[in-house]
Amino acid sequence: LADIIDRKWLLFVLAIIGGVASICTSRALTFEMFTLCRIGAAIALGGHLPVILSLLADFVPLTERAEAMALLSIIGGWGGSIGNALAVFVTPLGGWQSAYL
Repeated sequence: LADIIDRKWLLFVLAIIGGVASICTSRALTFEMFTLCRIGAAIALGGHLPVILSLLADFVPLTERAEAMALLSIIGGWGGSIGNALAVFVTPLGGWQSAYL
């Protein structure tokens, strides 16, 4: 898909889809709606990584590429950990929906 559509544009579209899906998740009234919204967010997130890695490969010199990709992986792991830690404090204030905003 990134060969057909400009990768920067594709990344933007995936970010919009992921954001909308997360907002829909926070507003879900049924389990089915919740599941569909999470599937949409998963598709968007699954599309991000290949596009980001290909953009990284284009913009980072070959001698620094492995370090940049490792740093991207580390930061992604930290982001997940920090998000989970923040959810512990945010969820009691705003309910389970606040974790998806």
